[in-house]
Amino acid sequence: MKIAKILFSAFIISVSMVSTVFAGEWKQEADGRYWYQNDDGSYPINQWQEIDGKQYYFDAGGYMLANTTTPDGSMVGADGAKITLHTVSNFSYSSNSVTNALLIQDWRYEDYGTTLHFLEVTNNSPYTLSISINETAKDSAGNAIGAGSTSEDDIPAGATVFLTNYFGSVAGVHSFDTSIETTISTYCIPVIQNVVVEATDLGDKVLVKATNNGGVPAEFVEATVVFFRGNEAVAYDTNYFCDSESELKPGVSMTKQMNYYNWDGVRYDSFKVHVTGRRYDWGF
Repeated sequence: MKIAKILFSAFIISVSMVSTVFAGEWKQEADGRYWYQNDDGSYPINQWQEIDGKQYYFDAGGYMLANTTTPDGSMVGADGAKITLHTVSNFSYSSNSVTNALLIQDWRYEDYGTTLHFLEVTNNSPYTLSISINETAKDSAGNAIGAGSTSEDDIPAGATVFLTNYFGSVAGVHSFDTSIETTISTYCIPVIQNVVVEATDLGDKVLVKATNNGGVPAEFVEATVVFFRGNEAVAYDTNYFCDSESELKPGVSMTKQMNYYNWDGVRYDSFKVHVTGRRYDWGF
């Protein structure tokens, strides 16, 4: 019996030793680029690889891509990890678009027979962009039940904004076919990157403070707050941060109350707030 126990213990130890996996190792070149060496000495090329629970893409030279779009259209962040986005749309870009370097998440919100489509857009291009969106709303069977358009000017490189599309008298939307056109904002000076936003959660509302830290006035500054439960948009509010001349002048701060208009009595668990604005320069 003791012999049997010893043999069984030895078997367990042997299996444990065979099952041990030695992890690979990150390597960095002198120029800052990263690559990954597997435990067998090989390294990934032109492929995704999961490392410590995250997905990374490695190019033809074996180097990790970061803060860009991968060949299959996915996005990776500054740390190289794949960005998982929430989306209810099928996105396409017009043939005359100057760039498709946009990071987009989107949510639908239905309110008394009207559907709103919130698109959170990050401009990852080097340009100040005007973005125009035309889309078709579809039901769960794929039938077209509505259409709408929206646009926004003066979106600086690196900025994140909300674009909102309204579908009046349209309910039961399951998804959107969304066509995007991006053009360079020829007549705009980028300004919203200088508008600093502070949000204070009061439980049933949010106080938003916007401060223009730039050197020129920002025109028509508007904040949008979208309230969420999990990944579901459940309410929203908007407000302008402008004086009588429709400007938020340099060094000026304004605070507005953003209300949670939802009548089911259940609190939101998170929110997002972004601002839009512009400064036209007609060159006169």
